[in-house]
Amino acid sequence: MRLLFLLVLLVSPGAFGQDYAKVDQKVSTYPSTFSDVSVLSKRIKSDFSSEEQQVRAAFTWLANHIVYDINEYQYINYSGKIIYETEEELQEKLRAIDLKVINRAWKHKRTVCEGYSLIFKEICDDLGIISDVIRGYTKTQPKEIGTNREAMDHIWNAVQIDGEWKLVDTTWASGYLSGNGWNHEFNDGFFFADPERLILTHFPKYEKWQLQENKVTKKEFFSYPVYYSHAFFYDLSLSNPYQGTIKISSENTIILRFKDIPENIKIFYAFDSELQTRPLIFTTKNGYYETIIPAKKDPYLTLYINNVSVLDFKISD
Repeated sequence: MRLLFLLVLLVSPGAFGQDYAKVDQKVSTYPSTFSDVSVLSKRIKSDFSSEEQQVRAAFTWLANHIVYDINEYQYINYSGKIIYETEEELQEKLRAIDLKVINRAWKHKRTVCEGYSLIFKEICDDLGIISDVIRGYTKTQPKEIGTNREAMDHIWNAVQIDGEWKLVDTTWASGYLSGNGWNHEFNDGFFFADPERLILTHFPKYEKWQLQENKVTKKEFFSYPVYYSHAFFYDLSLSNPYQGTIKISSENTIILRFKDIPENIKIFYAFDSELQTRPLIFTTKNGYYETIIPAKKDPYLTLYINNVSVLDFKISD
C-alpha cells in the first residue's frame, strides 16, 4: 500500500506563468528522440531566447521523454577510486565516466537519477548556462525516520539564472514508482523548487545547496515525516511539518494537527499492519485542524487521499 519511491508536488500547476505554458507547448512538438544531446541543445537554443526558457525546455523534454529505470535503482556508490597523476588527468577520467552514463541513458532513453542530472547539466553546458550536480539523500520509507543513513541515494541539479541559484530535479519530475511499477506523471513542481519545501525531501551533501538561510542538519532531515506526492498536491500542511515521530498520548490516542486540509477531500489512515483504511474526523481548535486517532501497537502510521499515500509517520510509545 505504500509508495516505494517518493515524489512530491511542491507547488500547484497553476502557480507557473504563461511563459512556461508556451515553452511546454512548444517542447511538446519536439520529437521523442534526438541523435545526441547536442542536437536537442541546438533546437532549444534556436527556439528560446532567455536562459530561463531554455532551462525550462530542457527540464520539460527530459522529464517527458526519459524513463526511470527501476532495474538500476540502488544506492549510489562513490567508493570507487580513480588513479591519476595530474589534475588534468583526473578531470579527463571523470569526464569519461560522465559521458559513459550520458551516452547509455541517451541511447536507451532509460536511466536513474545520475543520468537525468548529468544530461540536464550537459544541455546547460551546451547552452552556456551555469549549473551543477547535487548529490545527497532522500527518505522513501518510514523506517528511515529517526535514522542517520550514510549512503547517498539521489542526485539533482542547481542552475544559475540571472545570478540566482535555482533547484531542479528532472528525475522526480518524470514520474514515480509504485507497487505497479513506473508511473509517468510530469511534475513541474520540481522546476525551480522552493528550497524550504524541497528540504523536506532532498538533503544535499553540501550545506550550500540548501539555498536557505536557516540550515538543516542531516539528523533533522531524517527526523521529518516521509512526504509523498499528493501531500503537496492537495495542499496538506502539518502544523509541525518537521515531526516525523509521533507519541501516543496518555489516553492511548494519536493527535495530528494541520494548518490546512483540502476541501471536499477525505483523508484516510491505516497503521502498518492494516490493509483497510479509515477516515479521519477533523475538528477546529486554536486555528488548526485536529484529528484524534485511537492508537495501535504498530510502528508506522500512513495517511491516504484517494487510496494514495500522502504521509508516513513513525510511532513512539
